[in-house]
Amino acid sequence: MPAVPDGSAADKQTMLEAYREMRAYQARAQSFLDCIDALKVSEPDVDVEILLERLNAYNRTVENMDIVSRKVHAELDTFNTR
Repeated sequence: MPAVPDGSAADKQTMLEAYREMRAYQARAQSFLDCIDALKVSEPDVDVEILLERLNAYNRTVENMDIVSRKVHAELDTFNTR
């Protein structure tokens, strides 16, 4: 996950970079989610344990995407109120 700068102290360039890094992270994470979705279609009869591992990885990825987005946007809000 990308680092999130302190919006109360970071300069504009740092905040822009953080936003871009977040978007790049989200794009990579979405590609991973797309791969998991494709596996569901290409391997419909996979073992239950493997299916659960994939489901857990999918859910962790979605959760991490949300965490990063919330952190970056909170710091952007802090930055913009200065």
